Amino acid sequence: MKAIWWNRLVEPTSSLLAKEPQDITDKTPGQRRKISKASLKDHEARHTGEKPFRCSFCEYRCLRKRDLERHALKHTGEKPFACSICEYRTTRKNILKTHEAKHNAGNTTGETKTKMLSCPYCDYTTPHASSILLHKRKHTGEKNFTCSFCDFQTVYKSNINQHQRTHTGEKPYLCPHCDYRSTNAASLKHHIRTHTGEKPHLCPHCDYRATKASNLKEHIRTHTGEKPHLCPHCDYRATKAYSLKEHIRIHFGEKPYLCPHCDYRATRAALLKNHIKTHTGAQLLFPQVSEQKSLESQKIL
Repeated sequence: MKAIWWNRLVEPTSSLLAKEPQDITDKTPGQRRKISKASLKDHEARHTGEKPFRCSFCEYRCLRKRDLERHALKHTGEKPFACSICEYRTTRKNILKTHEAKHNAGNTTGETKTKMLSCPYCDYTTPHASSILLHKRKHTGEKNFTCSFCDFQTVYKSNINQHQRTHTGEKPYLCPHCDYRSTNAASLKHHIRTHTGEKPHLCPHCDYRATKASNLKEHIRTHTGEKPHLCPHCDYRATKAYSLKEHIRIHFGEKPYLCPHCDYRATRAALLKNHIKTHTGAQLLFPQVSEQKSLESQKIL
């Protein structure tokens, strides 16, 4: 699989990596050293401006294979270098080294020294001053980053970059297994689990496992009976945000799901999918329910 992934990323336009050693006389008088043919061509390319390695997902080109490998991480969202002290991850080893040095600043004992900073509003702690500053903005409501296209504001610069991609249509994170593209690394990470079958989030009450923490959180509510999403127009409560969104459509008569075979419209995708089976003759997912009965079941009428 790694070979397939790499073939998608690397498109060398010429063979510059021949490994035959060749004796080349240095310009310094009286000195002679052995330089590989590959090293010489690598050096000459700096003069010619040739960049033989090209990313197949964007216009990036580079001279060295290792530079392309590092660039590819921007598309996959992978951060292979992890801090041994905290949850920080990065794409580059030298950045990780600098990060870990901050943990050990002023430490002369040889042991790991970590000074934790605490939030004055809650129990949150972190060893990073920048992290505690950003965290406190959640309490104060300060939002320093504003979208260039709309009025959206956020605490984090990464959030504004991700949000603005909804305007530009940019999806720089690509799945190494299929054609899926995403605006952010987290969505790509969750998507890749559909290929690997990984479900790291385990329910403490049953055998249910989930690919996303948010899915597990919603599932646990089926055990606890918690329904935190409250309708502003009636007493209806829901365990999931999208269930409340579907419910609110009933109040306004909104039916965005249109049947391609007739004039039927529905408030929910599941109702439309079930209705379409009456045209195709397929077995219904559940007994056909009218919009009237749907209203009654949710105590709107």
